[in-house]
This record gives sequence, structure tokens and C-alpha cells, in this order.
Amino acid sequence: MNYSALKTEISTDPLAIGYAKMTDDQVAASLNTSNRTAIASVMVNARTAMQTLGATKGAAFLDALENAAASTSPVKWAMYFLKSDSGVDVGDPQTRGQLDALAAAGVLNQADVTTIKALAETTISRAHELGLPVVMPWQVDHARGQ
Repeated sequence: MNYSALKTEISTDPLAIGYAKMTDDQVAASLNTSNRTAIASVMVNARTAMQTLGATKGAAFLDALENAAASTSPVKWAMYFLKSDSGVDVGDPQTRGQLDALAAAGVLNQADVTTIKALAETTISRAHELGLPVVMPWQVDHARGQ
């Protein structure tokens, strides 16, 4: 157990959880609750888009990208990879930003973009986010006492 990281989390409370007013049991429960979103690297190709969105929505999504590719170089290159087995990384911040921009511009359906981006999202605990194993109340007590 990395007590230094645990002590820092509890003492600085960077997310304003309110650890100071919690019991050791409550702090441990809070740290172990899976309520944080983590973004992972996930490669998506045209097949994945069709499977995820369904035939009709998937085709419309890909058609919209294909149309945008004619005037937008990043989309043109993304289409190159979407058509291959390798795909594009929907966990990459730039890819996610480009998808959001295309949805904001009305090129892509926002719900479809959200669904595709969700492929790279997973729910984790604050403890996991900090690189800690499951936190036990006695470990919180120990970290507070250091």
C-alpha cells in the first residue's frame, strides 16, 4: 500500500469529497466506489461502428464522415484508418475532440458520437485512479495517523 498517496489524497482532498468529516469506513467506501470515468485506448474501425450503432445508424455515421472527408483533411485520413482493420483510437483526446467538433457542426449525430466515444470509457474507483488497491478502513486510519 502506498500510504503516501493515500495520505496525500485524504489530507488535500483534491476533489472536495469531504474526507475530513468522514469516518475511516466512509473514506474507504468512498475511495473504493466505482464512480470515476477513465478513458482507454480503443481502436474502432468501420465494422465496429456498424456493430455498435446498428446497420442504419452505423451507415449514416460512416457516410457523414465520408462526406466530411472531401473537405476536411483529418477526417479524410481518419476514414483511411476506419476502412482498415486497424481503425482509429476513440480514446485519443484529439480523436474525441474531432468527433465532438463534427457533432457540434451538425455533421455527425451527437448521440452516435457519444455511443462511439463510450467504447473507450470505463468506470473505476478513485483508489484505482490513484494506483491504490482496495482501501481498507484500517489503512485510512494508518494514513491519517502518519
